[in-house]
Amino acid sequence: MTTKGFTLLELIIVVVIIGIVMIIGLPSFNRAFLKTELNAAIRELTQTLVYAHQCAVSEGISYKVNFNPKGQSYWLSSEDKSQKRLKSKTFSKDITLTKIVIPDQKSTDGNKKYITFKPDGTVDECLLYLQDKRGNIYTIVTVKTTGQIKTFNYEYKKK
Repeated sequence: MTTKGFTLLELIIVVVIIGIVMIIGLPSFNRAFLKTELNAAIRELTQTLVYAHQCAVSEGISYKVNFNPKGQSYWLSSEDKSQKRLKSKTFSKDITLTKIVIPDQKSTDGNKKYITFKPDGTVDECLLYLQDKRGNIYTIVTVKTTGQIKTFNYEYKKK
């Protein structure tokens, strides 16, 4: 007599094997998720910087991208009479704005920094460093004379 189907033991073995495979793959998935999150933060920040540059040139007024490292946030504001916030963003808890270097800036408040995009197409020279909790670092550089924005990726390799 033949029976069709699976025994309970066979089903349990298959579920255990699937569980083991998932546990082995989980760290890779977590690393990929962190890197994707960092890439998204870099992309959003770069898009904001490009948008500020385009608006400054097309509208003939200066725009600022303001940073609050303690609050891990940034926002776009115009230099017209309203000086209202046009776009605001906060980084996720896994992404850290580790360093902001703006050589020409004379800020009275050391906690707040900003990049100014001018109507003639120039921008404040700047280096921004974003890091995830695994140590992956992206650097964003603004080119003073052209307003160009460049990103560089430095991956942390565990030994």
